[in-house]
Amino acid sequence: MTITLPRVIWITPARLRVVAGRRYGCATPQPSFVRFMDPILVPHSHNPLSPRRTTQPVADPTATPRSPVIVWMQRLLLPPVVRVRLVLLLGFLGALIVVITAPVRREAAPSWRLMLPFVPHPGHAVFSFGSFIVGMTLLALAWIRLGAFASDRSETARRRMCIVLAAAALWTLPILFSPPLLSNDVYSYAAQGELASRGVDPTVVGPNALGGGPFMRAADAIWWNNPAPYGPAWNKIAETVVVATDHDAALSVWALRGVVLLAVIIAAFALYDLTRARNPALALAMGIANPIVLIHLVGGIHNDAVMLALMMVALACARRSWFLTSVAFMTLATAVKLPAAAGLVYLGWHTPYVRAQAQRFVASGLTLCVGLISSVMLSFAWGMSLGWVSALKGTGKVMSTFAPTTMLGLSLSEAFSFVGIVVDPGHAVALSRLVGLLGAAAIAMWLLHRSERSTMERALGLSMALAVLFGPVLWPWYAAMAFTILAASDVTRARAACVVWTVAVALFVFPTSVGTHLGLAQFQAWLGIALLVALTVVSSICQGIVGDPIAPQSVLQAIRARREKLVLEDVELARV
Repeated sequence: MTITLPRVIWITPARLRVVAGRRYGCATPQPSFVRFMDPILVPHSHNPLSPRRTTQPVADPTATPRSPVIVWMQRLLLPPVVRVRLVLLLGFLGALIVVITAPVRREAAPSWRLMLPFVPHPGHAVFSFGSFIVGMTLLALAWIRLGAFASDRSETARRRMCIVLAAAALWTLPILFSPPLLSNDVYSYAAQGELASRGVDPTVVGPNALGGGPFMRAADAIWWNNPAPYGPAWNKIAETVVVATDHDAALSVWALRGVVLLAVIIAAFALYDLTRARNPALALAMGIANPIVLIHLVGGIHNDAVMLALMMVALACARRSWFLTSVAFMTLATAVKLPAAAGLVYLGWHTPYVRAQAQRFVASGLTLCVGLISSVMLSFAWGMSLGWVSALKGTGKVMSTFAPTTMLGLSLSEAFSFVGIVVDPGHAVALSRLVGLLGAAAIAMWLLHRSERSTMERALGLSMALAVLFGPVLWPWYAAMAFTILAASDVTRARAACVVWTVAVALFVFPTSVGTHLGLAQFQAWLGIALLVALTVVSSICQGIVGDPIAPQSVLQAIRARREKLVLEDVELARV
């Protein structure tokens, strides 16, 4: 079977130089701008047409001499140590700008934030919007460059790891002293913990059962009547935190941030253990030091961090063939939030005790049942009901996110209304969400069937990403779980696409509002669909430029062959 590809290809000087060297045994002269950018942009390690870096750089005797200006700029202005420090400072400055200009949320006292005389208090909408964009841009640029440092094989593994850990610690420092960023969920966590400490089941009633007080006033009014959609493990953690802080609303939020920070650290250790044989520095840079984890998980204080930590520990235990221990940790993760139950299916599928295909289906079903029954037993043991499962439907009341299924349902309703057919937007959204979840489940089952034990993290990460993308609500902190689990697999091939989606998803929520501008509110559904399509196109283009496109192996081989043929033809023309 012959695959015909169009003669449209990105020909870079690096590819031209490598193919010419393979054909004629020599290297073509390297342009001065390429030589200057080599220390800044690290080539993709899995791209067969990009130059391979060795442990010690080898001088090219046929290359043209470097310009004295370029040599002076590289040695005087941007030596390696200065470049590293510049990236660390850039990310710290970005996080600091986000923190010091964040509007005060709910009951956060002024002492909760780093105050500067020239920063408006509590923060004008235009100023908060602009400062957030500037801060996130600086943090994203620093994170992208951190990934380049982490994948630079010319540096020792220890130095790369030290750079990544220093960046993660330095960028997290100002966030620890900020109020809850971009979300009010943590105040609901504290209110639910106060309910549990009073002997009231938080999975049955909402914060309004408190009858007033600082815990109820701090919680978002939209969730006052909603029971907790979280499992017994998280409700028990929230109760313990409230009791340990002597029922102080402000201290409870601070303590919950400490719980989230500890969970992120545990997830980092587990991610390091999973990627010890490959490139743990790059995995930590992509999965832990990214803007979603720092700004949304740690800054927003979300319990998704606890679920993520337990899932990562479970995957690390499964890699060591500790099946029962991994199931226990994955069950605890499910008892925090129900989406972690997908991990139980993968653990049962890849259990070392079965080999046949039919046995794997049985093992997955049994493992899922054991995990769910254990979560139910935990609920009853801690005096809670199963209302947290039915309360999940309450999370879908928000219509202002960029969830594709929600945007599609609203768009279809508007399109039918335009032609004179009246369709209830709620029914259209419910139907599109159902189709999206069924489609995500079908693709996840295909990924499960095709996965192997060595690629379990990649398949599970993709399944979680599909559940988030096609779910009823899309929040940035939901995606942190998928990106971190994907970082446990070999992410170097799809690094460009992951970078684009991580930065874009981190910007889905602004400190001023989750909705669009008032003048654009009526077009929000269409703008959301256009944004997701644009992100898909941009990530595909970036992936094609920086690394191999994500496609089946046969297509990739045809693309590589076509590229080499075109480059050789160009070399032949250049020699003539």
